[in-house]
Amino acid sequence: MCCAGRKPRRLAPPPGRGEPNVIGDNILPEVLQGVSSEARAQAIEGWLRRFTLVPMVTKALAIRAAAHCRRLRGLGITPRGMANLLIAGWCIAHAVPLPHVDRDFDRIAGPLGLPIQPV
Repeated sequence: MCCAGRKPRRLAPPPGRGEPNVIGDNILPEVLQGVSSEARAQAIEGWLRRFTLVPMVTKALAIRAAAHCRRLRGLGITPRGMANLLIAGWCIAHAVPLPHVDRDFDRIAGPLGLPIQPV
């Protein structure tokens, strides 16, 4: 299971039930950049150590993300940013459901076949 979203409301335990516990290398700085204090950042970093850090940006996935962007625009859907398309592309390629709190993923999930994990 991959993690993405704007702002975590609380530190929940990482996913279980045999699901992969991963966080993307491009998601990690996004999670930590908005933290208001060093103490909170350290707590979040400790929690994130339970996840396996995976590289999400490869040449093939970058090319695929651009193709996803073109496809969505052709359908009249403008994705908010390339980071979300990279995350979505990795989850699609690896058949990993994406838990999130970001409406952009809801808009692109159907057209791209992005598996979503309810949170």
